[in-house]
Amino acid sequence: MVVFAISADIMARTRLNREYSPSAMRCIFIFVVVLSFTFVSLVNSRGDGIETDELFDLPDYVDIDPEDPNDATPCTYQREEYFHTERWVVDECSRCFCNNGTTNCVYESCPTLTCDFFDQVKIEGECCKKCPPEMVVSRTEMVLHTEEVIVEGTRQELKFDVSVQIQKQGTSRHVHGVKLWKTNAWISRSFDGSGNRLFFTENALTRTQQDSSFSKPNYPPWLFGNVTLALEGDKRGLCEDFTYLCVKFNVGDEPVTEFNLDFSFMAQNNDESRLQACTVLPDCKGVVISDFEWSIQEAGETRRQSSVDLDIAFQDDTRDLEGSGLWQASLFASSNARGTGERFNEIEQILNEQQSRKPIVDAENVRIRRIQADFDLGTIGCTPDTTHLCLELQKGPTTQPDYTLDFLDERGNHANVESVIKCSPRKCGAKAIFTELMPEITSPPVLIENTPAQTVVLDVEAITDKELSTLVEGDTLWQMNVFFSKKPNGFGRRIGERFQVLNSLKQTQTLGSGDDLDFSDVRFEVDLSRLVCEDIPYMCTELKKNPSASIDYEFGTKPEQDPFIGCLDMSDICRGVIARDLEWKAEFPNFLDSDRIEPIQSVETNSSVAVNSISRDINGRTMWQMSVFASSTDQAAPEDILTPYFSQVLTEEQAGLPVPEDGILRFQNMKTPPFQVDRLGCGKYRFFCYEFKKAEDPDVDFTFNEDDTGGNTVLNCQEMECQAVTPDVLDWTLEAEDLTPGMKTPVNLNVDLIFNDDTRDISGDALWRLGLFGSAAPNGSGPKFDEVHQILDDRRLSLPVVDQAPIEFGELLADFEIGTIGCTEGVDYVCLELTKHDSPQPDYIMLIEQDGSYGPESVVSCKQQECFSKAVFDDLTATFAEDDIIVEGEPDQLARVHLTGVTDKAKSTVVSGEDLWTMATFFSGSKVGRGMRLMERTQILDRDEISQPLTRGADLDFPEVEFPLDLTDVRCSSVPYVCFELKKNKLASINYKFKPDPEQEPLINCQSTEGLCKGVVGRFLSWAPDEDANGHVPGERSPIIGDVTVDVAPISRDLSGKDLWKLSIFASSDEDGVAKVGPVFDQVLSKSQRKTPLQDGGPIDFEGIVTQPYPIDQLGCGESKYLCLELRKSDEPIPEFDFETTEGEDVLKHCIEQTCDAVFLDELDWEMEFDMPVPGEKSPVSFDINARFDDMSREVNGEDLWQVNVFGSNNGDGAGERFSEDSRILTEEQGALPLDESLSIAFQNAQAAFDIGSIGCTEFDHVCVELTRGREPTTEFHFIVPSVEDELPTQTAISCKPKSCGSMVFFEDLVPEILVPEVFTEGKDNQRTEVNLTGITDKGRTTQVAGEDLWQANTFFSLNGDGSGERLLEHSQILDGDQASWALLDDQDWTAEALDFDVDLAGLTCDQIPYMCFELIKNPASSINYQFEGEALKCLDMSDRCKGVEFTELDFEVTLEEPVHVRQPMEIDAVVSANPYSRGVSGVDLWELEVYSSSDPEGEEPVVTYAEEVLDTPLPEGGPLSLSDIITDELDVNLLGCGIQEYLCVKLSRGPSEVPEYTLELPENADSIVTCKKQKCEVSDMR
Repeated sequence: MVVFAISADIMARTRLNREYSPSAMRCIFIFVVVLSFTFVSLVNSRGDGIETDELFDLPDYVDIDPEDPNDATPCTYQREEYFHTERWVVDECSRCFCNNGTTNCVYESCPTLTCDFFDQVKIEGECCKKCPPEMVVSRTEMVLHTEEVIVEGTRQELKFDVSVQIQKQGTSRHVHGVKLWKTNAWISRSFDGSGNRLFFTENALTRTQQDSSFSKPNYPPWLFGNVTLALEGDKRGLCEDFTYLCVKFNVGDEPVTEFNLDFSFMAQNNDESRLQACTVLPDCKGVVISDFEWSIQEAGETRRQSSVDLDIAFQDDTRDLEGSGLWQASLFASSNARGTGERFNEIEQILNEQQSRKPIVDAENVRIRRIQADFDLGTIGCTPDTTHLCLELQKGPTTQPDYTLDFLDERGNHANVESVIKCSPRKCGAKAIFTELMPEITSPPVLIENTPAQTVVLDVEAITDKELSTLVEGDTLWQMNVFFSKKPNGFGRRIGERFQVLNSLKQTQTLGSGDDLDFSDVRFEVDLSRLVCEDIPYMCTELKKNPSASIDYEFGTKPEQDPFIGCLDMSDICRGVIARDLEWKAEFPNFLDSDRIEPIQSVETNSSVAVNSISRDINGRTMWQMSVFASSTDQAAPEDILTPYFSQVLTEEQAGLPVPEDGILRFQNMKTPPFQVDRLGCGKYRFFCYEFKKAEDPDVDFTFNEDDTGGNTVLNCQEMECQAVTPDVLDWTLEAEDLTPGMKTPVNLNVDLIFNDDTRDISGDALWRLGLFGSAAPNGSGPKFDEVHQILDDRRLSLPVVDQAPIEFGELLADFEIGTIGCTEGVDYVCLELTKHDSPQPDYIMLIEQDGSYGPESVVSCKQQECFSKAVFDDLTATFAEDDIIVEGEPDQLARVHLTGVTDKAKSTVVSGEDLWTMATFFSGSKVGRGMRLMERTQILDRDEISQPLTRGADLDFPEVEFPLDLTDVRCSSVPYVCFELKKNKLASINYKFKPDPEQEPLINCQSTEGLCKGVVGRFLSWAPDEDANGHVPGERSPIIGDVTVDVAPISRDLSGKDLWKLSIFASSDEDGVAKVGPVFDQVLSKSQRKTPLQDGGPIDFEGIVTQPYPIDQLGCGESKYLCLELRKSDEPIPEFDFETTEGEDVLKHCIEQTCDAVFLDELDWEMEFDMPVPGEKSPVSFDINARFDDMSREVNGEDLWQVNVFGSNNGDGAGERFSEDSRILTEEQGALPLDESLSIAFQNAQAAFDIGSIGCTEFDHVCVELTRGREPTTEFHFIVPSVEDELPTQTAISCKPKSCGSMVFFEDLVPEILVPEVFTEGKDNQRTEVNLTGITDKGRTTQVAGEDLWQANTFFSLNGDGSGERLLEHSQILDGDQASWALLDDQDWTAEALDFDVDLAGLTCDQIPYMCFELIKNPASSINYQFEGEALKCLDMSDRCKGVEFTELDFEVTLEEPVHVRQPMEIDAVVSANPYSRGVSGVDLWELEVYSSSDPEGEEPVVTYAEEVLDTPLPEGGPLSLSDIITDELDVNLLGCGIQEYLCVKLSRGPSEVPEYTLELPENADSIVTCKKQKCEVSDMR
């Protein structure tokens, strides 16, 4: 009997490193036979059976070492005996061994082969058939190890990794053998490796890498590491070659596989590019010139020998370079600073063979000195083509070795040029630099205007800059031009210009070094015909370089003057008419002894003017002008002249007088217009003047000059004697006593009359009148009050003027109502007025000068008079009795105050009368009474007080003024000051002067209401905590409960209302409660407690106060040493009231000291370490945890003080569900660590068993560490985590850190494919759409992504090809549940097929949706938080996929009567065919139809139009458009079909309607569709 048994114990002990699994048919079967042998069937990891050597590796459970080997029992198998441990082969599939009498056999079972049956190969000696190995490569990638710069021309090695990805389905599980693989490697300029292959290596793999086996479990990726490409050989390459490193992976040239089986190797889809990969190489370093400088100087006796110095600077990373012909320097002349264009005198290479091979070592500068060049510097700069000398630097034409050369531009960037040119400007050596041009006329002394052919001789000196100018020698060097100008610098229009006034000898005049250039005796003629002097005020000379100069010397000026001009002032040289010596004599009236005075008269004069003999001859009708005027000076400047100004007193005949032979112009009997001749010589204007000049508008143009000064007028002014009396001012004083308003009072006046210094003397009778009056104006104008017409007696009114001395009228007496002046409105001034007497003997002229002219006929002098009654106050005082109190909120209160107006005793007088005073009172927010006045009473004085007189030397005293107050709804704080104001009563019976001291104006006194006005006055409060309240739970917040009693002063007002009180509770570090420690409970009173009333002086009781929960554990700890209570009035009490303490504060405060019994965690920090975790399994995790406590904490010692838990969470604060929690990870020693004065504890290397691998890939994305108090600490204390932003404190501290998931996807592209419909129809709704989407992934970076609701695909229409801007008709998720949860595996692209959704284009046209876009994004509801990166949005152009109305052809039939008449209607039936997907259209004015005849079948040449109609015919969806029964009017159709009307055409186009909008497409994108049909001609004879 044979028994087969499976031993789980044996199976467990025969696991071969996870190589056997039921899923791959890798099972272990143990056959236990009663006859003492066992068969074991094994399959190796490749599914190919186990090798013989593998079979005879004894399992570890075989007992091969009994205590005594000689006691081992042999085995018998098929009648053969085998010793203990002996092994033998039964057949190709079976192997046995002896184990102390038990035969153990291993049977190799064969896997199912995937290749074709006929391809399976049986190998001799092998149990199982084999499939020939296959490999399909899907992608090759390469990673370059180094970022170091490549240095061209050196031997280097590039190391890189090559990774190969295979297509799983087409690749065998294993490929074994030798020489299996090869990898080509090379350097390329092209991104795809095409073109020249530099440093090409046939196989860059080592022999070991060529023989390496492939096994699917090792994938992805399949990596060949540290592959090397050596950059060596004769052809080193330049930097332009070092762009890409490329590799191509392939099967070896002569591969030998295991068992010599055929090996099938190919790229996926036979795409050879999948075998190849190129990567960008690091930067290549050649030779980079950062800058170069060069200089040149003459080197020999002749200018043709030159020496050049060249310095070349390099970028710091420039390569070393050594060889021959490395450098080329070219020297040439150019016309510009860039060296472009034609080159002159070029020497292509100025370096000799030794200089051109200067090496580069460590990027140090290359300096080449004394480069000899046969170059003529003397020719540079003297012609326009050779203004610059240039040097071009480049690498040599035959450099050995070749190298890469580049230059840096001005910004330090690579210029990518092969050469750089630097030019320096060169100037011709000869220089003439001038500073000033100085012409001088030597002959003639005068040039006469309007005269031709006058010879001028000039000396011209050109002053040179001696430091800049050199010798200038040559032919025709200079050019000098002469011209007249109206500007002193010669700019603007040039008049009478003469070009080149230098003769040939002067043109060639040499400029010596250090000399000025002098041109003497320069002769030329000027023609001043038709020119007058004012046309040519300046004669100018211009010196310039002669355009025909034999040398191109430098001509310049310093400072720059372009052009170089020097000008002469012609005012002393050019002349026309020259006059001098104006003489005049006039007869003036005499007012001194005349009986009859006529102040306005004409003045008659004779005058003469002398004219110089060289003056030009002139003739005309209006040539001369003689002006007459008065002046304040004999020079008669414009500001000196007095009007009237008589500009012309000559007659018409006199104005045209020619100059006689004797040169004297005589003007007889000139007569002025009448004017006030009485003013001549008086006042400021004492001179009488005649002025002769050219007429303002002469009929002949000429220049007029005064001979002595060259001016344009001749002037003669004579001083006149004044014949008038000219009083200046009245000087007077007035005295009076017992001034009484309304009554005349004797006044004493002392008056002096002062005259101007030009006044005449006069004596006679009744010469003066002096009047007295009152006035409202300071100048005495207006009505005269109480006028006294004459206050002079007979003697004084005849006092004479002698030698211009003042008249002293002496003391004058007059009765005058002086007391009224100043006390009556409108009469404030006392005035004196002096005039000429009404009947003076003799009569005379009196003139009053005012502001330089003659004004009124009298002299008036006024003085302001103040009212004599004055009340002048220095201050106003107000005093309340000490026991006077006013209470806020109370009506009908009577206030008493003592008010005193403090007077200025020296200035105040007696003031008496009726209704004299006004005393106002008001409340104010300002201590000086400014701003708004509250509860103002404008008069608080009684009748007696209002009229109380003010006596001299006394104050105005009101000892007890009573006034009522109503403070209902008024708070003391709203009326901080009570003010009083004393003013003059508007109804006062007299207009006395009320004058407060200016610093006290207005006269106001304000008294503070503090101490006078009272509301509620608090004295102290007391706190009684409720000891019987519910116990506090440590670590939690609990309310503070108790009673408060407030004691108030008896004077406090009664108070009832709502929201009256505010009671605050808080902790403080000091017993005064100054420093508040949070939280602060600003208001702990309930609504009912807030309206607790105050009656009869209190107290106020608040019973059963309950606060919000408070961190009671903090009380007594740290800064929370005291518990404080504050009482104040609430923010918005109803009614409003004032609250103060007896100390004058606005808050009552009371603080009670507390005790501490807690520790307070300040910060919890931690770090963790773990090895490669497996999601779903617990892994060991090591934690280092640091806890720091606040300095308010107490010290703690004992056992089981602390506990630490770790868990995963989906919240950053650890709230919610806990994942894979491990509690109490601290050891016993760590749990007993003390908290001492350092206030920190470190738990090092705390161990936890924890599913760390799942964190981040599920909803649990945080790792959390929790610290709390131990469960049974031997020392009682509270563990508190302080609150944040006044939240509740806790007894547990949790610190969480995020952890990311390892699943990630990187998209390179999104490829959409629209399957249905073929075309979208605009304006149509519910169009079924079916789409395939493929997301192309970056296989090198994408991992497996699996879970639920992973993906979201959106589709929308856009105006932009990149999907930017507004999204139209967006579908936010077109994937179903399975597609959204599709698992992305390794080496896969993301695909979704046959996505089905509807598109609604109702109301839209194709041009509104030019692009249809598809977008793949991470699903917000994804079950795992994987990483989503890359481009996954693609838009498709809808221009060929969206259609509106698309007509394909037009057909029509026309009906005419038979036979054809000349005129008859035409009936047309037309059908326009449309594509089946065309939209429907309905509306008005949709189509335009035209019927016409034409000479060609295309209808391009209309002849006769028969009909034009706009139609409303609707188009059904998919067409056709049927246009029937179109009947025209009677038409002349006789010639239809004949001659040029051979064809009848029908044309359809879009109508004028804009509604609805639709897209119309016609064949060949035309604007209309036309069909023409040939017609039968019915006319027999077309002649």
